[in-house]
Amino acid sequence: METLNQQFSKLSTTESSQTVRVDVTSEVTHLKFDVCHEVLGMVTIKAPFCENLETQRAPLDLVAVLDQSGSMSGDKIEMVKNSMMFAISQLKTDDRLAIVLFETEVQVLFELKFMDAKNKQEATDLIKLISTKNMTALAGGLFQGLDLLIKDQETTTTTTTTTTTTTTTTTTRP
Repeated sequence: METLNQQFSKLSTTESSQTVRVDVTSEVTHLKFDVCHEVLGMVTIKAPFCENLETQRAPLDLVAVLDQSGSMSGDKIEMVKNSMMFAISQLKTDDRLAIVLFETEVQVLFELKFMDAKNKQEATDLIKLISTKNMTALAGGLFQGLDLLIKDQETTTTTTTTTTTTTTTTTTRP
């Protein structure tokens, strides 16, 4: 029987000497067959270094929907905070970030903003203040995150329609 790492390593692709690497780690190495298990795992995806400025990635809109319910206390919430601080450090000035927190209530912690140095610092400072609370309202957090993107799409479409007098639906930013 293959391990999770062996199965996910098949996802790695090679194209003209560039490799996308997928690593999977889990808290267990073996599980009992025919029994339902809840397992924590982490997937790390590493893309090749981009040396050619013409092939850099397109701007990114990232809405992070973070669980801050009581079940996330201890190491779990610290891992989320560290992961978010790393993600923020990797964003470029033409990327945008929003942060939604959920527990019993749903809160937009950080509206969708371009990630210049000032906004990166503000987002990082807010992430450091996150603590666990109450129960879990996953659906509310997800819907709030999707609502942020939909409202932004509507604003972008309205602006485009007003300035060009044509109706267009934009799914990616230039």
